[in-house]
Amino acid sequence: MYFKKFIDIMDISTILSLIFTNIMVIGQDICLFIGINLSTGKLYFTPFEWQTWPSVWHFHFIPQAWTLGLELSFYIVAPLIVRKKTSIIISLFIMSFATRYYLYYKGYYVAWWTVAFFPTELAMFLLGSISYRIFNFISDKPFSTTKISFFISIPIFLATIFFHLLPTDNIICSIFTTGKLIYYGLITISLPFLFIVSKGNKIDRFIGELSYPLYLCHLIVIPLFGEINIPDKSITDIVFIIILSVILSIISVYLILQPINRYRQKRVVML
Repeated sequence: MYFKKFIDIMDISTILSLIFTNIMVIGQDICLFIGINLSTGKLYFTPFEWQTWPSVWHFHFIPQAWTLGLELSFYIVAPLIVRKKTSIIISLFIMSFATRYYLYYKGYYVAWWTVAFFPTELAMFLLGSISYRIFNFISDKPFSTTKISFFISIPIFLATIFFHLLPTDNIICSIFTTGKLIYYGLITISLPFLFIVSKGNKIDRFIGELSYPLYLCHLIVIPLFGEINIPDKSITDIVFIIILSVILSIISVYLILQPINRYRQKRVVML
C-alpha cells in the first residue's frame, strides 16, 4: 500500500535501498532511524522516527524483521568478539550498558534507541555469550545432571510466570527496573541448566523451531482480519488469527526450515 502511494516521489536510491533491505533483511534495524524526505524522495537520518511519516519500516513487507537485521549485525562482529577473554566480553557489556544509560539521559529514550540500536542492544547478545561460557564450565561437572539442572531452572520458570510481581522501582532509569535486572540475571545463569534439561526433548525442540516463524508470520495474518490493533478485535478473530498463524508457522518449519537444516547437515558431513 505504501509503495503504491509514494513510489512516484521516491528517488531511485531510496527505491533500491528499500528493495535491498526487504530482500536481504540486513539494515532493516538501521531503517528505524531513517525517514523519507517527501520533497526530494531521498532518505535522511532522524533520531526520532515517530516525527516522520511515512516511516521507512512501513515499506517493509515483514516490519518486525528489523530484529533479524539486528541479529545479523551481531553475527557480523561475533567472530571478532566471542573468542575474546571473558574479561573483555564483560567490559564490552558494561560499555554497551553505559551507552544505553547515557543516551537515555540525553533524551534518546524512545523504544528504537533502547532495543534496536545495535551498540546499546549488544549487551543483550553478550549476556548470551556469557551464558554459553557458563555452560562450558558446568557441562562436565557433577552438579550438571538433568535432575539437579531442573531444580536450578525452577527460579526462571517462576520469574517468568510471576514477572508482573517483580519490583518495578527504577535503579537507574525506567528501562532498567529492578525486576528486569533480576530477570536478565536469572536468564543468563539459568539458560545453561535449561539447555541441559531440554536438549533431548523433541517437543521442546519443535516449539523452539516454531517460535520464530510464528513471530515473523503473525503480522501477515492479522491484517486479514482488519486493522492491526488486536484490542479492537473480537475473541473469534483472535482465535482464528492464532490458529492461522500457527498453521502457517508449521508449514514454514516443514517446507523451509527443516529442508535447509538437512542441507546444512549434508554439507557438514561432506566437509
